[in-house]
Amino acid sequence: MAFRGDDLRTWAGIGSIGPVLAAGVLFGYFVGDWLDRRFGTQPWCMVVGLLLGSAGGFVEVFAILQKYSARKK
Repeated sequence: MAFRGDDLRTWAGIGSIGPVLAAGVLFGYFVGDWLDRRFGTQPWCMVVGLLLGSAGGFVEVFAILQKYSARKK
C-alpha cells in the first residue's frame, strides 16, 4: 500500500503527540524542581510545575488533533 505525501505528513503530525505531551510534563517537572531547590519549598513548585506542564501538553495535543481532524473534512 503506497502512502501519499499528505498521508505521511498527517501520520508524522499525529506521531508528535507523545513527545509533545512528555516534553510538557518534563519541562514542568524540571522547572518546578529547580524552583523548589532554589526557594526550599519542596514539593510544591514541582507539583504546580507538573500540573501546568501537563495542562500545556494537553492543550498542545488538542491543537494537533484539531489541526489534523480539520484537514480530513
